[in-house]
Amino acid sequence: MSKIIGELNAGICGSTNTANMTGTIGNGVVKYDSSTELYTGEYDIVPKAAEEQKLPCAGKKMEKDVTVQKVPYYETSNDTGITVYIASEV
Repeated sequence: MSKIIGELNAGICGSTNTANMTGTIGNGVVKYDSSTELYTGEYDIVPKAAEEQKLPCAGKKMEKDVTVQKVPYYETSNDTGITVYIASEV
């Protein structure tokens, strides 16, 4: 079977053959073939205070959505009022 290269009316661009399809769908969403590396990092993230967090998932196939937990927030009462801890454990 020969390769088909071109653009479909649905806005799908790329190339296809009997084994796989690769290309760009719509606004930068990429359809990956079976040779794409699988993301094996964390999928459940808790934000850290004043610290950048990066998930090394660029160009990798992800099996599910990433969940970013709410920012930790704690309050402690004291003689002068309340102390608030944001993104920090007490």
